[in-house]
Amino acid sequence: MKLFLLLLLILILLFILNFKETFNNSKSKKIKNIFATDIFENKTIFLIANNPNLSKKTQKFLNEYDYKNSLIVRFNGYKKKKVNDYCKGNTDIMVYRKGGRPVRYFHGYNNNNYNKNIINVFTKDLNKNETEFDKYYTIKDQKYLNLQSRYTLSERYSFKYLNYPKKCGSGWSTGFNFLIYLLNLKKKKKKNIKKIYLVGYSFHNKKDSGHCELWEYNYFKKNIENKENVEIIL
Repeated sequence: MKLFLLLLLILILLFILNFKETFNNSKSKKIKNIFATDIFENKTIFLIANNPNLSKKTQKFLNEYDYKNSLIVRFNGYKKKKVNDYCKGNTDIMVYRKGGRPVRYFHGYNNNNYNKNIINVFTKDLNKNETEFDKYYTIKDQKYLNLQSRYTLSERYSFKYLNYPKKCGSGWSTGFNFLIYLLNLKKKKKKNIKKIYLVGYSFHNKKDSGHCELWEYNYFKKNIENKENVEIIL
């Protein structure tokens, strides 16, 4: 009887190991969609633009704010020390935008500043078989899967690019795209977000320079300002 149980245990272990190896070598994996989670529920959210020119009044507000029940979101890596120090230097979420080839595969992502202790989010292209708020997205691209192999996909989240005016060659900026998702989350999924602060969002002097800055500015004025609990602080 003991021998039978021992053999059974060995067979079970072999099955588990083989299953794990097969999964790890798969050409596609599932990755969580951050907007299908409850991460943002009942939170005050700070979206930090890479703008080093905040007023002293705004910097004082950020330094004195109590960030309990808040989320601090940054975009495309740590580029400027002054910006990194906003919100007492805290980061809860870092969003990396998928780049084109042969440019860096994800903007701002590199081995030196990747922090596995925060929530890391990597955007992906739209797939006709998936919808915006699917719980998981299928990742097949090996460069996406092999992002610094010592980090596991279980530490990562994703979301998709939304459609944008065709006249804008590079689409919405990462920060504006994230904002639209948050607002859609409130409307479509009935999630409660207390307030959204846009830190340093200037829409680049309202002139298109690769992204849809002028379009973003006009959209904000028409659809968001004074209609949503969103405040720009500069």
